[in-house]
Amino acid sequence: MDDLKERLEAIRQSDKFSVENTAFLSRRDDFAAKVGAPDLFSYMDQFGLYAGAQTIASRIAAYEALKQTLDVPGHIMEFGVWHGSNLLFMAKLLKLMRPNTAKQVIGFDNFAGLPDAHELDGAAAATSVGQYHGNEETLRAAIDLHGLEGWVHLVKGDANETIPAYEEAAPEAMVSLAWVDFDLYEPCKTALQFLGRRLSRGGMIVFDEAITAAWPGETIAMREFIEEQSSCRFRMIANPLGRQPVMSLVKE
Repeated sequence: MDDLKERLEAIRQSDKFSVENTAFLSRRDDFAAKVGAPDLFSYMDQFGLYAGAQTIASRIAAYEALKQTLDVPGHIMEFGVWHGSNLLFMAKLLKLMRPNTAKQVIGFDNFAGLPDAHELDGAAAATSVGQYHGNEETLRAAIDLHGLEGWVHLVKGDANETIPAYEEAAPEAMVSLAWVDFDLYEPCKTALQFLGRRLSRGGMIVFDEAITAAWPGETIAMREFIEEQSSCRFRMIANPLGRQPVMSLVKE
């Protein structure tokens, strides 16, 4: 009887996540050291304490967009990744909410910062070349840390070349959720032309800077997209919580 009690108590006290948690905590300490921020996760674990309201609003917007499109066929794509925060946030949500999904999370970025601006992009863009320069190595290390290798895929290079190349290489691919954050007219135009052919019905395009005075190129590209897609119907949705993303289009 004593042996049975001991075995039952062992079952009661068991934690099926203990091995996983211990391994993750060790790996994230190694990651923090690698990026030169040994106290990184002492702050990250207190997200609600340190994050600003607009950052939280942006994360809520990503959650709502993902939730609304979970049952729409197609992948999740972000056009303009920067450090990869939003990309990995969406991937983690997807893994939590649909652990057996075939959806992939695909990010397009040159990892060299903003390229030369088009004449339609305005004065701010002309002085912002090279800004928003992401670190591909650190992002890939974060993908590995969180076990997202099979969930997240990065497409590096000039979007005007990589997006058409992806479309040709993946003729079967559809898109359920697209996050457009290229800021500039030409890459936004290229992304939207691709989405015009690949966005599923019920799919959503989120715009980070459309209809803002500072980044007119994204707005122009969006308006041209709506005009070119005149045979389709889109519903416009404002972001009620924060300044970014600004708005979304839902294909009906």
